[in-house]
Formats: sequence, C-alpha cells, structure tokens
Amino acid sequence: MPFLLRLFAGREWEMVAGQPEVEPFLRKLASIMRLKTTQASDNRAKVYIFPKDGDKDFPPLQDIPEMTQTGWQVRDFKNLKLWQHPQNSHLVVKVDINNKDHNMNIICMWYLLYFVHELAITLEGMPFHSGLVVKEGSAYLLSAPGNTGKSTCCRRIPHPWEAISDDEAIIFKSAGRYFVHPFPTWSNYLWKNDGQKNWPVEQFYSLKGIFFLEQAENDAAEVMKKNVAAVSIYDAGFQMFRRSLRAYSESEETQTKLKIFDNACHLARNIPCYKLKISLTGRFWEQMERVIGQ
Repeated sequence: MPFLLRLFAGREWEMVAGQPEVEPFLRKLASIMRLKTTQASDNRAKVYIFPKDGDKDFPPLQDIPEMTQTGWQVRDFKNLKLWQHPQNSHLVVKVDINNKDHNMNIICMWYLLYFVHELAITLEGMPFHSGLVVKEGSAYLLSAPGNTGKSTCCRRIPHPWEAISDDEAIIFKSAGRYFVHPFPTWSNYLWKNDGQKNWPVEQFYSLKGIFFLEQAENDAAEVMKKNVAAVSIYDAGFQMFRRSLRAYSESEETQTKLKIFDNACHLARNIPCYKLKISLTGRFWEQMERVIGQ
C-alpha cells in the first residue's frame, strides 16, 4: 500500500514503491516522517519511486496513461533523479538504493523531498533551519547556525511550551497567514543513528514569531529591525535549500535565490522577529514570553 504525505492546505501525495526492492527504502522514509498507509485514490498526486536501473533513464510508465506525455523535466542529484511535468501533478523518482550504505540512503531521502521545498518557495514560504516550539497552539521558530544552541534550547524549554522539532521546518503561506510544519532532523539518522525522536510531519501550526539565537552570558530578547530580520530569514531559508542546488542551472539558482529573498522580505514584514540572547543555564523562555506578551 502507498504511504500518504499530507501537508497544509490540502496538499497530498501518495508515496508509491514502483518495484518491490524500493519498499524497504520507502518504509524507512515513512517511519522517519510518521507517514501512514492509505488506500490508493485516483484523486491524489503520486510520487512513484523506482530503483536506479543501469544506464536506463526515464522509468517504464507506459501502463500509467497520465504519465505518457512528453515534456518531463529532470532534476539530477547524482544518486537520485526526480522528474516533474508542468501539466502533471505526479512525480517520478529513481534512486540508487544501496543496502550497504545507510548514510547514502538517508541523503537520498533528503533529495527526494526537494519537491516540498520547491513548493513552499512557490507558495511564498521556504524550508527553514530552525527548531519549532509551540505554546497555546502558536508556533515560534528558534533559528541559529549549527552549534549555537537551538537543539539545546528545544530540550530545555519547559511546559507549557512544547518542542516539536529541532532542526528543520517548512513554512507555507495561505490567505495572508503563515503556517509551519516540522520536518525531520536528518542528521539523527546518519551514521546508523536511527534517531531518538521523530514527529509526524503532517501536523502544522500558525506561525507567530521567529527568534534568532545568539550565545551570551545573560538571557535577553529584543525586536529586530525588519531589514535585518529579512537577511537572517533568507540565510536560514537558503541554508536548507542549498543542498538542492547541484541539480539547478546557474540561471535557475539565481532565480530561486531571488524568490527566497523576496519571500524573506514578506515574512519579515508580517511575522515578528527577535534576537534572543541565550546563556548556558538561564531561563531564556521568560525573555521570549516577555517580548511576545505572554
């Protein structure tokens, strides 16, 4: 049976193993993202996943009528290829599955979900390098470069705050409002570490603020100027998307960077952003509550 990937605003895809040898790969991806099996439906978009087959390129899909038209566009991530069509909601993937290389399989799962990043950018959002914490149903992102402390903050933040994820989130925009999904912390699954915690990626929350972390001796929070916030948002978004650039032409890369920056400017104008100074043992969440008025 296929697995169902459901995201905000009714976006749904059935993840389908095109051949039996892909099934362990797909089951692992589904377990990381907590996807559930579903009955196949003609009304849903499909993501057909096939194994890499020597020098053959596009998979044999003659038995699927809606997949036979010409004009498919390919993204080549070396160990994974992904085909899209401007008039077709389905996707086709060929992945170099290597049962002896756990890390490469996990990296291929990153690449497979590239289409979600691209969709988020199209919908005026972006993938975002951050932790995701929630209080009273409202979501806040904790963003910082690696080893700055966002994962530690997610572990330390107390009830009634709830840490949902600690490395990647996906921001979507709909009807003038921003929403956010948690995405996997992929590094937890590399080097045969199967992760101590995961979360259902289909859950989403209303985004109410973004905090950019900075290590300090004392905890403090302050509102950021919108132009400074826009640059920080761009950096956090592009950091998650740049791993996909190997499959882009130079002109496509330029256009995507411009779109991410434009989205970052809109986010900065509409979502409050703060600089959050964090100490090793301080109660940083009290500073968060102070500036958001809770």
